[in-house]
Amino acid sequence: MNPMSVSMLIPAFQQAAADVAEVVEPGVQAAEEGGVNGWIVLLVLVLVLVGPFLIGQLIANALKLKDLGFRMGVVLFAITLGLSPFINEIRQGNPISNAISLGIDLEGGTNMVFAVDVEQVRLLDKTLDAETMDRMVAAIGRRINPSGTEEVTVRLIPPDRIEVIVPGADPEKVERIKGQIVKLGSLEFALLANTQEHRELIYTGN
Repeated sequence: MNPMSVSMLIPAFQQAAADVAEVVEPGVQAAEEGGVNGWIVLLVLVLVLVGPFLIGQLIANALKLKDLGFRMGVVLFAITLGLSPFINEIRQGNPISNAISLGIDLEGGTNMVFAVDVEQVRLLDKTLDAETMDRMVAAIGRRINPSGTEEVTVRLIPPDRIEVIVPGADPEKVERIKGQIVKLGSLEFALLANTQEHRELIYTGN
């Protein structure tokens, strides 16, 4: 076997292990809660990862194409990896379509375009250049998608506009994102000193 081909398969194995673990993790928890031996779940995990290669080798032997056994295993492994999101959705009782994340071109959605008030910028004697706009785009992205998991696109429309693309047609999500963009942040101060722990500081300040 070519060492390079094996090294190229390592990331695929790691991703497959993560996807399969996501599918079987609730099963592991249920098994532990129900008193079922956790080794059974581990065995299922091993079969999912190793089974496609064993089946591929068996098919190759049956067809008298032993040299293609590993390649068939890779194909079956890829099919198993591709079906894992759908199996996960079925297990959770969700529609299969939830496993496919469609973009705004297919699923529809909302495009919001925000323009900078150039006159206000001039009155404040500020500079509106490409670097400032890039920082604004980055700040908006962090505000509406701090975890980086939301499928929201924020991009610059030169010279002074910012486009926010929200896939889907959920009005509540759109309004929430819009509110996060247009509402200003607030800074609040509170006195934390008390007479029991900070008596000397309070008397010194007075």
